[in-house]
Amino acid sequence: MSATSALWQSRDALIQSFHIATICGIRDSWRRCERLNTTPQEPDFVAGIVTESTPLIHSALNSVLSPWRISVSVCAVFCHQKPEVSFSSHPSGSCELGDILFAYVHTPKIGAPRRNALLLQAKASAQQPYRIPTSEADQLRLYRDWP
Repeated sequence: MSATSALWQSRDALIQSFHIATICGIRDSWRRCERLNTTPQEPDFVAGIVTESTPLIHSALNSVLSPWRISVSVCAVFCHQKPEVSFSSHPSGSCELGDILFAYVHTPKIGAPRRNALLLQAKASAQQPYRIPTSEADQLRLYRDWP
């Protein structure tokens, strides 16, 4: 069975596992900040997802794929505020590219490795739905009108 088929077949369980992993990362951020007597901010949540959620996501993927002797590696990179990018339709300078980068590498026994990445922009807000402030309009334009 291919990795794609195995992932698709287990997608509901993986979605639930990824959701739980995200909650664990956020909960860890609250606990860490409680010990420091601070209120968690967006970078704290991103850091919690990188340090706590990523190993859980890796474990969930491997548990689904290991019966087919497929192993994966997963890593996350905390990239809050850096790097910045500029693009032609963004006249006012540069903006943050994203907050967290997930990278997935699948190396089959035969054939070339397959790599994929997911760049996410985090927004910590109790406001639902979240209204993009004017100060973040350039970043929204970057994601909406990707050059």
